Amino acid sequence: MTKEVNLKTKEKDNFDNEEIKLFLIYTIIGIIALIARLFFISFEGNDYILFLQPWFDKIKENGGILGIKSYDGDYEPLYVTILALLTYAPISSLLSIKIVSIIGDYILAFSCAQLVGILAKDKKNVEKFKIITFAIILFLPNVVINASMWAQCDSIYTAFIILAFCKLFEKKYNKMFVFLGIAFAFKLQTILILPLFVTLYFAKKDFHWYQFLIIPVMLVVCALPAICVGMPFSKIFTCFFTQVSEYSEYYVLNFPNIYNILVLRNLPLESKDIMKIGVVITLFIDFLIFIFTLKNKERLNNENIILLSIVFLTIETFLLPKMHERYLFVGEILSVIYAITYLKNFVPTIWLNFQAFIMYLIVLSYKFDKFYFQFNRRFKCKNSFLTIFSLIFAMVVLYYLIYYVCNLKKNKNLSKEWIKE
Repeated sequence: MTKEVNLKTKEKDNFDNEEIKLFLIYTIIGIIALIARLFFISFEGNDYILFLQPWFDKIKENGGILGIKSYDGDYEPLYVTILALLTYAPISSLLSIKIVSIIGDYILAFSCAQLVGILAKDKKNVEKFKIITFAIILFLPNVVINASMWAQCDSIYTAFIILAFCKLFEKKYNKMFVFLGIAFAFKLQTILILPLFVTLYFAKKDFHWYQFLIIPVMLVVCALPAICVGMPFSKIFTCFFTQVSEYSEYYVLNFPNIYNILVLRNLPLESKDIMKIGVVITLFIDFLIFIFTLKNKERLNNENIILLSIVFLTIETFLLPKMHERYLFVGEILSVIYAITYLKNFVPTIWLNFQAFIMYLIVLSYKFDKFYFQFNRRFKCKNSFLTIFSLIFAMVVLYYLIYYVCNLKKNKNLSKEWIKE
């Protein structure tokens, strides 16, 4: 009896020591990542100068929370509510906005580590994989720049999408749709990942069609504070379309997709029909992938689900018009998760994140922007730089598509992985 008690005490002590060790590791990584972000904390990008700061000041001048009704921008009501709350903080608008975005980085890193822990087959080394994931996500240049330099909130909505994936693999579908709804409430670009969940509904039938209704319910719930103080209800659903119409003169904005290649070949991009064709082609290819997946649904294991999400996101951002430099952010993060979990596809993963980093520099760095224009002038084409990146991205898109098709075909019935591990 005494031996059993001593054994249990020893096991508890070992567990406590392991927990302390993990806590210290995560803390050290987190502190170093924070220090790295402090180098950019005072940087003011065009988005902050032209949009975030004026919106912040206008809301503050009109009474903070009550000033939400005076807001005339194109951000979602939930984020506007956060901006309104930040007006009460005794610090500058730049610092307060970036603090929220940086917190989003840490939520994203923890959620990615959690997802890798769920997916990892090597349970003995799962904590190592989680720590590696946490560190890599926090130190990805595009993640660091997005929040601490650009003051954007892509990490926040992406974190909720990753949490939705966690609940997907844990078969907690109500929570999955709640997280998707919150992601939508931050960024309506979440719609780009929706084809995956529609495909899974038809392929797996593990959740009900009416659970999709949780998404609009969460959109409304998250917008209620803003609506209660005077923001129009229609603002919940019109933000994305407002963003699109604001840049009506552009087919693509600082993103390497097919429209840069079309410009190089001097095709008649003045016609709005080109945009309609792009949307139709994208939907058609998504539909073909949907049909192919249904025909091979017995092989749709965890690995192929992550692959399928990357396939949808890369194809959509490559073919859809009006894409911006940050619209593949979720795909970039998922590619990292896939590479770490399955130790595959390192080259396309590195390229996607490198590509994002370069696109960010075009927008944010004067020196790189100068090089960008000199490069284009040398090759006598205003779009030559982006065209080169677009062609490489096209190969990456094609690679992921072919890899997914082959991976789904070669695996025999692996759907048993569709369980909480």
